[in-house]
Amino acid sequence: MKILKLEHFRELPAGALFSLYTPFAFGNLLIKSDDPELPLGEAFRASHISDAIAHTSTEDAQKRLDDALLYGESFGMDFGMEYEHPTDVEQLFAVWEVQDVMALVNRLAPDLTQTLISQHALLQRAEKALKAWHKQHGIISPLYIPPGGDVDLPGDIAKELAP
Repeated sequence: MKILKLEHFRELPAGALFSLYTPFAFGNLLIKSDDPELPLGEAFRASHISDAIAHTSTEDAQKRLDDALLYGESFGMDFGMEYEHPTDVEQLFAVWEVQDVMALVNRLAPDLTQTLISQHALLQRAEKALKAWHKQHGIISPLYIPPGGDVDLPGDIAKELAP
């Protein structure tokens, strides 16, 4: 993790995970938005993580929370909603580095890495099978590849395996 001043925080790309920092305290987790039009020292834009309830209005958000509380309803989250946050040039930012994010992901989903490796290996085997089919039969048609022509399996596999 790094502690940055506003001028260096502004140089980070959109998508950086951070918290507002005051000595020895972190605020809520936020996702940095792209904010090139905002003058230095006035504000920054960010998406919220802790209160990113998918909603169309304040009333809608309140209803979703009430339904969750009263009836056990689930509600979606929207991490793409961006908000402007007034700030001053003295504000500090606790910015997560890649290894911090990976440590969190590994803590939350310890088998995720192995799952992704297994899925990649499966795609590689499927790609080889499709190439062998093409070599033997001379054609690969979506009509003959399940689930019935609504996917471009060779193209989809190629996109997923691309570096």
